[in-house]
Amino acid sequence: MEYEPILEGYISVVSLIKDITPFISEKYSFSEEEIKNSLLKYIDYLRDNLWVYVEYPYVDKVYRDSYYNYFSSKHLTYPRNSIRLSFFDGKIEKENFRRKELVSELNEKYLGFIVIRPTYQILLVAL
Repeated sequence: MEYEPILEGYISVVSLIKDITPFISEKYSFSEEEIKNSLLKYIDYLRDNLWVYVEYPYVDKVYRDSYYNYFSSKHLTYPRNSIRLSFFDGKIEKENFRRKELVSELNEKYLGFIVIRPTYQILLVAL
């Protein structure tokens, strides 16, 4: 059985906050204002011509370790999955990931990622 993400897609960095904030708010129960303020700390400094690949659910190894060692023992329910935002220099399509001849082009365009964790301090930067 092939893994099928719940949320997957490409978004211009210009519309990222508007497009992803309601989804994060629904999944993690944070206010949209909190999410916007957290994301703006990182997204505001990026160029407008970048594209973002959004993945949910994403298993962040560092958060998953914290989850099983700390959060799972609490009386409140904490989500296990994170959201990963991968940044690319230029528009990419889903098919680009399935074609061997485009691997080098993807590697050239790939800039880094941010993981959004479902904890109060929601962002981990890995750009």
